[in-house]
Amino acid sequence: MPTRFEYAMWTSLDDVGTRDFPPGACRKKAIHFHVQPCEFWHQLTSPYFQANMSPDSIVQLTAAISISLCFLEPAMPDHRAAQSLQERRITQFDELITGCRLILETCGKPKFLESIFVLWGQLSQALYLLERTLWPEQRPDTPLHLRLPNAPRPLGDLLLDAFTPNIQYIYNAINALSTFHTWFTDSYSVELHSDFNSVLEDSILIFRSVETLLRLKQRYIARAPRDPAIDLDPPEDTATGTTEPATGSAPPADAPAPEGPMELLSDTGTPLQWY
Repeated sequence: MPTRFEYAMWTSLDDVGTRDFPPGACRKKAIHFHVQPCEFWHQLTSPYFQANMSPDSIVQLTAAISISLCFLEPAMPDHRAAQSLQERRITQFDELITGCRLILETCGKPKFLESIFVLWGQLSQALYLLERTLWPEQRPDTPLHLRLPNAPRPLGDLLLDAFTPNIQYIYNAINALSTFHTWFTDSYSVELHSDFNSVLEDSILIFRSVETLLRLKQRYIARAPRDPAIDLDPPEDTATGTTEPATGSAPPADAPAPEGPMELLSDTGTPLQWY
């Protein structure tokens, strides 16, 4: 008699995984998991999560991991091309996971970031499992834990100077997420996998909102007036006993206002739109 975790694994792979997988390696991967459900599940989560996750959550997690592994292990007749594509996709997954982690570790896990948290967990589990499969003798590099703040923080905390070094990671994550979502919609039925598709679409909206905030900050910094430095200790003229104004201390003439509306461009060069 299978446990409820084994039953959830089999149900998800029979109803979600094998019927809608692209031909080739994806179906074979589902059969591999079907044969060893307990080993697969124990590789993914700790006993704490096994005891606290609902069967529906387990099914959704399993389906998301199966889909992610199909993306990470492309089936192509040319093995060299398949390996090259796999390396690029692993890099994209790592960039996407990093972007989610940076947002969560800055703002915590408020309700409005639930999709980002779910996406981070699902993709991290998939990449962690792939590392265990490809390099069983090595410790996986993908972390499965977050260092969250003590209390949820507003999204505006991403505009603080402490987050500035991470801006490019967010842009990389957006490109990776767009690539993954396009592949997913081309390969799977969004009606059948509506839960996973909703997570991806919500995450795209959040990332685009973050991108708009960060680019507004960068544009503001780039267009902020830069007055010349004022010498607070000007040299004294020994002959007259007076002080001379420092060079460049005169107020600059007002710069003309830029013509036309300010246009923000995304990392791909396309104009950003307000949501």
